[in-house]
Amino acid sequence: MKIALFDVCGTIFHSNTTFDFLEYYLKNNKTFRVFNKIRKSIILKITNHLIYKLTKIDLMRLIATRFLNGSSLEDIQKASKEFVKILVKYKLNKQIYDLIVQYKNAGYHIVLFSGSYSFIVEEVMKLINADAFYASSLKIKDNVVTGKYDKDILLKKKEIFKKEYKQYSDLVVVTDNKTDLDLIEIATKGFIVSKKKNKNFWLSKKLNHIELLEV
Repeated sequence: MKIALFDVCGTIFHSNTTFDFLEYYLKNNKTFRVFNKIRKSIILKITNHLIYKLTKIDLMRLIATRFLNGSSLEDIQKASKEFVKILVKYKLNKQIYDLIVQYKNAGYHIVLFSGSYSFIVEEVMKLINADAFYASSLKIKDNVVTGKYDKDILLKKKEIFKKEYKQYSDLVVVTDNKTDLDLIEIATKGFIVSKKKNKNFWLSKKLNHIELLEV
């Protein structure tokens, strides 16, 4: 099997789909709007970054997700479909979408790997005609979202990939995440969607099988 893995946020879309979805879904929630404004302050960004570096926990992401507590699964799924259509129309990275089509036509199994919500990534999979997806899921009770993670795959992509795909003849990985380095290292070919500030990070790894796509 030939496999092409694609990250979603910052790769297929010029978007952090987790927070962009929350802003879309909770646009009339005054408390969330206040939180979201505070979250974007420099002090909180630095604090959250330091916490993440020390604990590998994205505290702002966990807190923001709590605002979904009490939402019906049906409402979330409906909003996800509408949200992803907007993403495809306005925030699709055409260069990466062309890669998806290219590898799909070449017979590759197209897999989406993302730390974003599963209900979003599933809709992305359907719209771009991918074959499978792996994403973070939330706890659901009586068809109501709890606002807590059931399975968070943010830093577990390689672990999940090796468990799900034990045999393959070729592996292509397309991502913008430095945390996906372990996946890039086992790939046959890697495409890195890289901002200028991250270019030196990737060049320092001296990986001959990667191609940098600057944004």
